[in-house]
Amino acid sequence: MIKRFTLILLICIASNTAFSQKLSVFMGDKEFDQFNYLKAVEYYEHALKKDSSVVHVQRRLAQSYHKIGDNDNSFKFYELLTNNSSHENSDWILYGDLSRENGKYRLAKKCYQEYLKVDSDKEEIKSLVEQMEMLEKVDLTELKCAINEVDFNSSYSDFAPALYGNKVIFSSGRKSKSFRSDKYGWNGQYFLELFQFTKDTIAEEQIIRFAKGIGSRYHEGVVCFSKDLNQMFFTRSNYFKGKLNRDEKGVNNLKIFIAEKENDNWKIAAEFPFNSDKYSVGHPSLSADGNTLYFVSDMPGGIGGTDVYKSLLKNGKWTKPINLGKKINTSENEMFPHVNGNTLFFASNGRAGMGGLDIYVADLISDETELTHLGAPVNSEADDFALVMHANSNQGYFSSNRRTGKGDDDIYQFAIAGTNDVEIQILNAETHELIAADEILVNDKVDSSLDFNSETFSYTKEITREENYDLHISREGFVSKDTSFYSDLFDAKQKHVYYLTSIPVVEEIVDALPESLPPIYFDYDKHEITSEANKILIDLFELLSKHEDMAVTVMANTDVRGSNRYNKRLAKNRAKSARKVLLKLGVSADRIDMGVIGEEKPLNKIDSQSEEEWHKFNRRVDFELKSIEK
Repeated sequence: MIKRFTLILLICIASNTAFSQKLSVFMGDKEFDQFNYLKAVEYYEHALKKDSSVVHVQRRLAQSYHKIGDNDNSFKFYELLTNNSSHENSDWILYGDLSRENGKYRLAKKCYQEYLKVDSDKEEIKSLVEQMEMLEKVDLTELKCAINEVDFNSSYSDFAPALYGNKVIFSSGRKSKSFRSDKYGWNGQYFLELFQFTKDTIAEEQIIRFAKGIGSRYHEGVVCFSKDLNQMFFTRSNYFKGKLNRDEKGVNNLKIFIAEKENDNWKIAAEFPFNSDKYSVGHPSLSADGNTLYFVSDMPGGIGGTDVYKSLLKNGKWTKPINLGKKINTSENEMFPHVNGNTLFFASNGRAGMGGLDIYVADLISDETELTHLGAPVNSEADDFALVMHANSNQGYFSSNRRTGKGDDDIYQFAIAGTNDVEIQILNAETHELIAADEILVNDKVDSSLDFNSETFSYTKEITREENYDLHISREGFVSKDTSFYSDLFDAKQKHVYYLTSIPVVEEIVDALPESLPPIYFDYDKHEITSEANKILIDLFELLSKHEDMAVTVMANTDVRGSNRYNKRLAKNRAKSARKVLLKLGVSADRIDMGVIGEEKPLNKIDSQSEEEWHKFNRRVDFELKSIEK
């Protein structure tokens, strides 16, 4: 009898345990589907105590921890998941994506390769493997910059600072003493509100709620202001006039609202006209003239998850949004744009970076300028985003969820150093061997601060930011190189590699060109292009237009009268004049190289030539055609 009772009791306990586990999984799935990831984690962790091998629970825990920003636990459960014999092949993609977002490119490549062992025909995954191999080789350097955590961070999420006169406006998940206490199910923090920090006030007034007239029961955040500080664009949950709106999937998207200041109070004046219940629009940034609004959206027709767009104000109305294209946007997520003059800052997790979201800089004027990765210490292995700068300054703020912070997301202040470092290396163009220069002139002067390292064959120098540097590099037996570089405020340590070409025999150059393209000649002590020389340059342009795989080296000579240094400068100006004409005709800059020979390689004097005729033939620019290296 006792044995039978014990057996029944054990069966009941086992049944209750199984029911308890199923209930935990059911409740976890319910919370997960409603984006309440923090609550979902509690249910899934409880279910896992009953059976640690349930693959569905491991997958949902990995995803939930990723959503709430706990990547350590996310990695832990993806490792458990992929070691579980019951895992799905697509789990390798999820694990790889997490690894890629966090800058673990080698691990990401391994995950994608594991996926391809089962499904070898997936071209997009093959492409990701190639991307990871490329990203492993990217060398990200550091920005000379001091950063400090600000005093107004809390144990909650504080991010997206905006400059408002002498105040800093920011988004925070901290509790507002005077307002609400409801929490957001995604991460368990209070709904985001706008706060302001004013440094030079008494302690209890330094951090207060901002713009109470626009507050709602849900999120407000990521704000920008007009130049006169009387108009505000801000991001808010799709909640207006007491109604919370959702799309067909039940998602409450973001919208941009426009508020105006009236007697120190803010009042919502309008919605941004391209808001939608079907997708999110947020993270506004207004140009100084108030005529261009940059923002982020996942609207249909984009390039990736969220893209950066702009809209122009014309005749009092905002124009249809323009996607900034693949120069800025990737197949992943770009967000938190900030425009400062002609410079655009934004965060991305779709480019070679240090992990998570990284901050990049783009020149809005030039289509050719490459993006600049700000490097450490602004960027880190964590998410780094929402950078803003004071106008015409080297200082500003950014946000990060790095582990050393006080809370979830924290705000940091930064100041970029006024100087930077540059490293220069010179290679033989034919052999690609490192060589030393006989002389390097910096801005037409011998620079004693240029240090040479004989082991690495590199020259280093400290340079001032936001200045242009002209270089003249010479070595016996080689065509001298004249080039320049600009030290941008946002550049990490610069490294430049220059190639020197050995001086060719003049007859070989002339023979290599069509008969209709002889050298161009110059008047004595002049560098201006003559009408005859201009005709030859037009012929050269037409030749290069027909052969797009060819480039040209412009090699400038002088006669032997005058000093060597003077003739170098004269030859340099002659090369520049020829290059300028070719550029104006339409030859791209990357297809024109300049060489400065000066008086170093005069033509052999023929017996029948007069002295003046010999000098005339040496006052020339020769052209060497070459194939463009692919």
